[in-house]
Amino acid sequence: LPQWSHKRTSHLVPGELVVRFRKDLKTEEIERVLSRFGATIRKGIPVLNYWVLTLPKEVPVGEAEKWLKQLGVVEQAEPNYLIPVAQVPDDPKFTLQWSLLNTGQSGGAPGADISAPEAWEIETGSPGVVIAVIDTGVDYSHPDLAANIWHNPGETADNNIDDDGNGYVDDIIGWDFVHTTNGCISGEDCSDPDNDPTDLHGHGTKVAGIAAAVANNDQGIAGVAWNCKIMVVRAGFKADDGSGLLEAADAASAIIYATDNGASVLNLSWGDTVSSEVVREAIQYALNRGVLVCAAAGNHGSDTPFYPAAMDEDGVIAVAATDNRDQLANFSNYGTWVNVGVPGDGILSTAVGGYYENTGGTSMATPHVSGLAALILSHYPGFKRGLVQDLILQNVDGLSSLDGWIATFGRINAASSLNVSLQNQTILISHFSTSFGSLSWEAGAMCQGDIDGDGDVDGLDLATLSLWFTLS
Repeated sequence: LPQWSHKRTSHLVPGELVVRFRKDLKTEEIERVLSRFGATIRKGIPVLNYWVLTLPKEVPVGEAEKWLKQLGVVEQAEPNYLIPVAQVPDDPKFTLQWSLLNTGQSGGAPGADISAPEAWEIETGSPGVVIAVIDTGVDYSHPDLAANIWHNPGETADNNIDDDGNGYVDDIIGWDFVHTTNGCISGEDCSDPDNDPTDLHGHGTKVAGIAAAVANNDQGIAGVAWNCKIMVVRAGFKADDGSGLLEAADAASAIIYATDNGASVLNLSWGDTVSSEVVREAIQYALNRGVLVCAAAGNHGSDTPFYPAAMDEDGVIAVAATDNRDQLANFSNYGTWVNVGVPGDGILSTAVGGYYENTGGTSMATPHVSGLAALILSHYPGFKRGLVQDLILQNVDGLSSLDGWIATFGRINAASSLNVSLQNQTILISHFSTSFGSLSWEAGAMCQGDIDGDGDVDGLDLATLSLWFTLS
């Protein structure tokens, strides 16, 4: 065995390595390699063929990674990265939801919002559309969230049986993937994964409220998508310094769970400047199945790529934060890899314990986009991910303050994204043409769902719709 030398880092889970063994290796060969330096398999992500190894204390992660690669027994190996949530504390006295409707109070600029009231005249959300909040959990009993929490239709509560056969017993509202000994604060739940994704940090509860808090209930705030469902997938925990962290392997498992269990939109309000391969592959798994991913661009005030938001993949929307004056927030990351600006400074949302708090960060900007995507999918239930993404990114309000800072130099506009405008007619026709080549009777379905209410989607539907766009 080589002589090990340690290098300390706070961005890795101590003593853990995430690997994908060569497919041709037999089980006994793998066991023989691991026994040579006393490593054990702690848990796996079978769908990606990844395994989390626990190393002996004397074996540093980086050296073990190099050694396994040199032996040629792994296709991929990396540390089990610790990924921070992307939150910035803010003024607790700022209690207006200016991001949804900014009238110019509290020193803000009128109109620096996402035009939510106008969007709600068109659509307030459907319970059939699910946003997966992959975060520190959610206070799912919060009175402004409880009615919008997703419930697994294939599972019977508390019978200790995996009724739907998805590999998770009694996952009624989601799953808790956290299993770590890496510096959890006292009182936090960091033991074995289970079916209780309660938020003991607070970050995920705030994210959930912005995306889909219940509206018209004489209580608290309104989310962007009033009636859409929140799938609670806990992968993050409160560390002993009070920060929120996710282990890369847990984040990847959470992404796969959300995808396999029917989420249409993933909200990833976390990331780091280091790209995790296992997280990237999990996101690719989701993208291959038509899921839209909304990811925070980070809060370092830098153009350094921040992952997973900076993944160069269609279907990942990287979200920067703007303030109530329509300026790029001073903490927000920026760059050509960032897609869009969204209010994220001084945002009121739900908090653990039934409370409400102001907070900020690209973490809080991102669920505005997740909520908007859910509204579009609610109003147009058959639309594919690429069409939804284009409706969001091609209907921004262009801002000179963002020109040169982010790709679209614009802030999202929910109403424009939902309106049947000339701009959106062009987008729709472009997607129909791409899907069909030409529009003709029974040419086949462009998407899963019904556009005009006749019970199916076929070439005639789309040809008629395209003609209507052209003539209107």
